[in-house]
Amino acid sequence: MITVPFSIQEVCDSGEELLLSAHAVCERVVSLKHAFRDISTGIVALLMERSSQLVCAVVALVELHIPFIIVQQAHDPVSLGARWIFDGEQVSVSVKLFRVFLKLLQLVLLRERFSILSTDVILCSTSFCFDPSIVELFLSFTSGARLLLVPDRVRSQPHLLASILKKYKPTVVQLTPSVLSLLDEATLSWIFGDLSPIRCLLIGGERFPLKLVRLFRTPSNPTRIFDVYGITEVSCWATVAEISHKCNHVAVGTPLRSTLLSVSEESELLIGGTRRCCVNGTWSGEFTATGDVVEEIDGHLVIVGRTDDQTLIHCRFEASPAICGEFIVIGGYDGGVYFLSADTGAVEWRFTCGDVIKAACAVEDNQFVYVPAYNRKLFKINPKSRECVWSCDIRSGSPANAVIVKKCILQTTIKGSVEAIDALTGMHLWIYQVQAPVFSSVTAFDYSGFIGSVDGMITKLSLKNGKKDIATNVREPIFASVSISGKFLYIVTERGSLFIADLMLRIIRHFSFPSCSFVVPVISISHTVLGIISSSGLFIMFSEDSGIIGVLRPRTKHNRFLFFFISLGLHKHLTPSKCSRSVR
Repeated sequence: MITVPFSIQEVCDSGEELLLSAHAVCERVVSLKHAFRDISTGIVALLMERSSQLVCAVVALVELHIPFIIVQQAHDPVSLGARWIFDGEQVSVSVKLFRVFLKLLQLVLLRERFSILSTDVILCSTSFCFDPSIVELFLSFTSGARLLLVPDRVRSQPHLLASILKKYKPTVVQLTPSVLSLLDEATLSWIFGDLSPIRCLLIGGERFPLKLVRLFRTPSNPTRIFDVYGITEVSCWATVAEISHKCNHVAVGTPLRSTLLSVSEESELLIGGTRRCCVNGTWSGEFTATGDVVEEIDGHLVIVGRTDDQTLIHCRFEASPAICGEFIVIGGYDGGVYFLSADTGAVEWRFTCGDVIKAACAVEDNQFVYVPAYNRKLFKINPKSRECVWSCDIRSGSPANAVIVKKCILQTTIKGSVEAIDALTGMHLWIYQVQAPVFSSVTAFDYSGFIGSVDGMITKLSLKNGKKDIATNVREPIFASVSISGKFLYIVTERGSLFIADLMLRIIRHFSFPSCSFVVPVISISHTVLGIISSSGLFIMFSEDSGIIGVLRPRTKHNRFLFFFISLGLHKHLTPSKCSRSVR
């Protein structure tokens, strides 16, 4: 037997809780092993919702030494190489057969490295389509620790994640730096404080947020913090580095057993070892290139950049670039606003905001740039004179760009504030507080502003005084700005809905796109055709009268780039998709 008895505490989307004892989990696993009894070769595709039943199915397949993949509804299991499909109720046979080599890798070693105990509670919040979710599952499977399974939406709604952490007090938590940075200061102070219940915190998938950790971590914080590093080809994590209280720079870390590190002549980090992977029927080489450039600092390898960087800026960018006169301007995770020559691409000037920038810069009259940073400040910058005109306090950071309306700057924040600031003086004109985080910009129309928040609330404000005119709730998380065409509003949600409303927020029509998620605004293609971009990389052309006109799949999977491709009319970057969608 590979696994040991463990329990599952499941928090459902509805808020209900389900507690499965170790005995109940074992009973489910035995039942599922019976369902898989006729499978002798090929991959099993688990086409199921995120649930305790899915976790039990994984355990059953592992016990039977049957390879599996977890598939979302939007994907075709056959094209991914599955011979068998299990939907939670019955096993069916697909039409293709692929030879697959499966080997359980370093998960037991990770359990030992992190000293996971049967008394631990392991948070399982990572998407099952993201490799590190396997770490959360198998740490529980192999130690007997309780698995705390939470819905997918918790990751993208920081107030829900904070509530889960404080209510259930998991002792083992794995997060990406991006998710960690979304949490409010009170929650970060609690995580890194003297009384933190988190015994082991794994941070990986992106560059380690050392500045954030050092800002909130107290000298007596009991949490063991690890930077975990790896690439898909080595199945999750390959190295581990424990971060001490006095850490000044984060090294690549110690390789797990049977893992070797090497550095090429071009200073690229290579990962290899006695283990090898078979991908699409081809065995990997002795070493796999990571794409990360390293330097040796104090006897340790430290990542300093990427081999595929197309600029000399060693910084992570989430925002889209903007044009301000002769400059291309963009803010980065290092807190810098970079001004590049539009002619040469050379960095002409860098302004330091002091903290992470995730929002695109807003440009006024090709002269001034407005940018919010996560140190709770909004900056007005003059790139021609290379100076900060003013900065003002805002209630939190924001991934949403500022909106300029007649010398008034409108800025939303992840703490739910909508703030109007005088463009000349930097003084607040008014502040309106929403009851949930806001990740999108204000949409201004005829002296009114429309805001969508993650609790599903759409609010209409007067831009003159910041008072609420009216509000309605679609009861689905909203991450995209409201779009306006003619006299109608178009609102898309994370759960795949399109709502059409009038200017008084009366819902006129509701369309549902199964297995889709929308986080960027609707685009108007023509008077009758809308463009909707899904998080999975689909561009859906839609008409209210005819429904879906076509579904295109971009050559790039990044929906932010796709948004700009469509806006610029670059349809050559799109190819027809074989996927079909239904609308009800």
